Amino acid sequence: MKVKKDWLLVLFVGVLVLIVGVGLLVKPLVEKEGELARFPDRGVPRMNITLNGVSLDEIKAGSKETKYEGNELSLYEGDEMKEFGGVEVKGRGNSTWMQEKKPYQIKFSQKVDLLGMGKNKKWVLLANYLDKSLIRNDVAMLLAEMLETEYNVKGRFVEVYFNGEYEGLYYVLPKIEIAKGSVDLKEPDGVLFELDTLHRHAGGCYESYLKECLILKDTVTKEQDIAQVMAINFMEDFNDFEKAIKQGDYKKVTELIDINSFVRYFLVNEFTVNPDAYSSSFYLYKDGADSKIYAGPVWDFDLALGNRAWNWQVDEDFFSVEEEMVRKKEAFGLEGLNEDLVISKIFYYLEEMPRFRGELMLTFQGRLSGRKSEFIEKIRREVEKIRIAMVIDNEKWGIEKSETDLEELIEWVAKRYDFFEKVYGSNDDKENKLL
Repeated sequence: MKVKKDWLLVLFVGVLVLIVGVGLLVKPLVEKEGELARFPDRGVPRMNITLNGVSLDEIKAGSKETKYEGNELSLYEGDEMKEFGGVEVKGRGNSTWMQEKKPYQIKFSQKVDLLGMGKNKKWVLLANYLDKSLIRNDVAMLLAEMLETEYNVKGRFVEVYFNGEYEGLYYVLPKIEIAKGSVDLKEPDGVLFELDTLHRHAGGCYESYLKECLILKDTVTKEQDIAQVMAINFMEDFNDFEKAIKQGDYKKVTELIDINSFVRYFLVNEFTVNPDAYSSSFYLYKDGADSKIYAGPVWDFDLALGNRAWNWQVDEDFFSVEEEMVRKKEAFGLEGLNEDLVISKIFYYLEEMPRFRGELMLTFQGRLSGRKSEFIEKIRREVEKIRIAMVIDNEKWGIEKSETDLEELIEWVAKRYDFFEKVYGSNDDKENKLL
């Protein structure tokens, strides 16, 4: 009898252990399924940021410069979930921070390879609120990818939630800074500048020979005194470059700048008719004192590609699909080049040099000519990835006619490609030949 009782006891304990064990295994799965159910998969990754002691309304009402630390971030891709702690959140942008749907910057406690874009600590969440299609930044990055521009990372679309509440469809990509996952400079005296004459009123400018505002964004060496010397050295070379382009001294220009990077920067921004390109978000860098000046990475295209969301400073005809934007003298003031101190004159002067014009043609013909159908197909594939998520974003923010805007964008790109084939794809124009 005792043997039978002992056996029953062992059996009972075993069953109890099995139930507990299965429960421990099932509980995380149930919790995970519950989490995934809160953030439905609409074809793009989902990101939920759980804020630490602050509401999203408070962040929106405050300064974009205020940093909010100690937040948690969960990232869902398909049925996979990753969690990160100690995440810093802040606002970003200039005019975009003033919009209803705001952009943000997130900073991880260590470098993270986010969605296969490489390791970086700081990432930006672009809202694309002024772009009904939501895809213009992505289209520009596709073009930069085709041109193989250096340090440009094509971003990923993500649906963003704060404290479990849906905020919209965003475009995430690494912040432009000196870092391995961004602008990977090696030399201790490497520098990164932004030409931002549009916001010169904010201060912090190094004024150039052509009266343009350049802002020191980052340095490899963080010691302030050394960084100051590096910035001065950069500006000396930059001023010499501006003098050379104004004088038409192409030989001197090639000694000071990396022509290839300026050519590719120009082609991306000119193709997209980007009104910000020559006023703001124009990045330049040197990888050491002996380095040439490089243009890039390209950035900020929500108002490009035929988007008239903003009443820019010049009339609509200026941004015609069949215009060479940078060669329109109207851009620099009706009375001549010295009237407008906002739009950079660098590419206006470079375009006056037949040798630079020839380099543009060679690069277009070697990288982009004949690829219109391929480019448009790439855009359509990207559109299909976000189509459902875009509808939900439109409902959230009351955006109308986004599908119409998408089709108009694709039609605009096709016409722009035809124009570029005519201007840069042909060697018939004697003015454009290499001399």
